[in-house]
Amino acid sequence: MLLTSFGRSLIIPSNNCSRQFNITLPAPVSLMHIPSILRRKKLVLFAAVSLVYCYVSFHRVTLAVISDLLVGEFHLGPAQLGLLGGVLLYCYAFLQLPAGYLADNVGAKRTVLLSLALATAGTVLFAVAWSYSAAMAGRILIGAGISCIYLSLIKILSAWFDEHEFGTVLGLLMSLGMLGNMLATTPLALSVEAVGWRVSYGFVALLTLGLIALVYFRVRNTPNDEPAHIASPLSQPGESGWDRTILFFRTICALMRNRSYLMLVIFMIAGSSQQGFQSLWAGPFLSRTYGFSLIEVGNALLWYSAGGICGAPLWGLLSDRLVKSRKRVLVWGSLLSIAVWFIPAFLPQALPREVIPSFLFLMAMAAGGGVLTHAMVREAFSIEILGIAVGIINFFTFLGGAAFTQLMGNIVALFPKTDGGYPLIAYQATLMLVFGTWIIRLLSLALTEERKKPAVVPAAQEVAGAA
Repeated sequence: MLLTSFGRSLIIPSNNCSRQFNITLPAPVSLMHIPSILRRKKLVLFAAVSLVYCYVSFHRVTLAVISDLLVGEFHLGPAQLGLLGGVLLYCYAFLQLPAGYLADNVGAKRTVLLSLALATAGTVLFAVAWSYSAAMAGRILIGAGISCIYLSLIKILSAWFDEHEFGTVLGLLMSLGMLGNMLATTPLALSVEAVGWRVSYGFVALLTLGLIALVYFRVRNTPNDEPAHIASPLSQPGESGWDRTILFFRTICALMRNRSYLMLVIFMIAGSSQQGFQSLWAGPFLSRTYGFSLIEVGNALLWYSAGGICGAPLWGLLSDRLVKSRKRVLVWGSLLSIAVWFIPAFLPQALPREVIPSFLFLMAMAAGGGVLTHAMVREAFSIEILGIAVGIINFFTFLGGAAFTQLMGNIVALFPKTDGGYPLIAYQATLMLVFGTWIIRLLSLALTEERKKPAVVPAAQEVAGAA
């Protein structure tokens, strides 16, 4: 099997011979050269996809607002709370490779529908949880449900949009998806204060049923509404399930042997530390350091989400239209992030209380370019293995997010309590950890080569070039 990776060819042996696959796919459609009716279809599809991703983003960070309530109701310590927050990310991480397989072979739309149904069940269980174990089970089901959605959405968008606009499309998807982060801040806090966290989660379950209907009626896998899945290099006629499984893992090994791809994986693992901070520990840090109330924490995190909303399309537009280099834009974002994360990590009390929301906005905006790694992968690999290629990155990203969430809880627990809570330095240490990961991200970019798929050449020449 031949894969083009960052301008190079990789051959994946299968049994006694090397295999390559020439698969005809429906060409993506440029928004500037399509009939008005198809343009409307693209806009409707993108809106539906964005709402679904908004739902996924919402579930990732909800515990930041209700963490204190869960601690009181279930009598949790920092490590237990960290595990409850991180378990969703563990599920998300470990199901990324199966999610990539499903997106490539079962069908993107079908995978999204099944995932939303599973997430609905988990949301209901969490809402009625009678114990810490039941709440944990609900979070696991939610994580299992939302874990398979993003890769399928990327697969769908790849069939609808051109490469030259894909960075902007991904940025807009992240931006609109982060509305879910915003809904998990002040709006969720207001709902929790009004009706409680259990009823609030019940409302979320009802809204999920509406999303299922929206995807069923409005989302299509391709502009031509072709079958649910496209021929995949992992599902060739006459092959057994075992052969496809072996080829699946050989594909993974070939990807991981590519240095540039591996550096992108490291870049995203390091960046997942921010997810651990935002999803759980940002709230306690703001409360302890600046004396924020529940609503003030929600408002501050709302600004953080707004920064991500503005940053993702900004970096995507820069890489598509102005700089025309994904790597260069990521380097700029990393340097800016190192500068802005230094202050709260080492000099938190130097920031006046009034500027905290706007500073959180800047921190999130600087970090908004991470999704460009997915655009780099999309440009380097063929669409039939896109689910696997992005799935590997997501696997390590969310595994890192879960690990960082738990690690931050363990770091906080190392410090003795004072006045009924942990000292400022305990929460400050979590930001120092995030600052250190930005140094790692910059180093990984230095070792990454930005290359695109070469122009189409006869398959025999590609194989010869790889020999």
